[in-house]
Formats: sequence, C-alpha cells, structure tokens
Amino acid sequence: MFLTLQKEEQLRDSLKFANACGALTVTERGAIPALPTKETVLNAILKPV
Repeated sequence: MFLTLQKEEQLRDSLKFANACGALTVTERGAIPALPTKETVLNAILKPV
C-alpha cells in the first residue's frame, strides 16, 4: 500500500513539473530557447498565485 501511495505522489509531482514546463514554454518564442531551466520551473511551482 505504501509503495502505491509513494508512486502516486511521484506521478503527481512529475505531472505538476511537466505542466509548469509546458506553461512556461509557451510564453517564449522558439523551440529550444523557450525551454525553461529546472530552477525556473521549480520557482514557478513554488511561487504563490
């Protein structure tokens, strides 16, 4: 049971990170230049809305 809950939490974290990456990417022009750094994504996730 614990492993299932742990995997679910990892999946949620991965999806949250991927969603933030996508949201940040569409705010810039160009394919490669628009890719955010890990630090930028984590700051966006932790930033209060």
